Amino acid sequence: MQIALIMAHPDNADIYCGGSIGAWRSMGAAVTILIATDGARGGNHDPKKLAQLRAKEAIAAAKVLNANLIQLNFPDGELPQSEEFASRLTSEVVRLKPNLLVAHAPNDYHADHRAVSAGALIAASFRAPVLWVDPMMGMSFYPTTTSISHLFRI
Repeated sequence: MQIALIMAHPDNADIYCGGSIGAWRSMGAAVTILIATDGARGGNHDPKKLAQLRAKEAIAAAKVLNANLIQLNFPDGELPQSEEFASRLTSEVVRLKPNLLVAHAPNDYHADHRAVSAGALIAASFRAPVLWVDPMMGMSFYPTTTSISHLFRI
């Protein structure tokens, strides 16, 4: 079982899905986290230094979660709903061959998250189902192992 998470920012996977990633790993799934942006605008610090810090944090979080990590490094806060972005995500999805994609919900409050949602849907095509994570303001994703247990034939 291969699960790929496509997240906008370096801390999104662990904030939104850290517990689910741990559960999926304990069930034997291989998990890959794709981070779309460099995270340079996620605070009140020098953007270049912040991007470096957030990249290191993402690497540390992936290590704790025992997940693979791919950092795409598109500019934070400017994630385009573009052919280039969708093509890059599609290439990664084709290469990874996930059984499940996890991405931000289409109705998310953040423009970068919505761009990831649109790009993930294009990348998924008929290759894998997409599980939308709940926006920070709440919209019904409850991370449980039973939500994907049928994929593991449990």
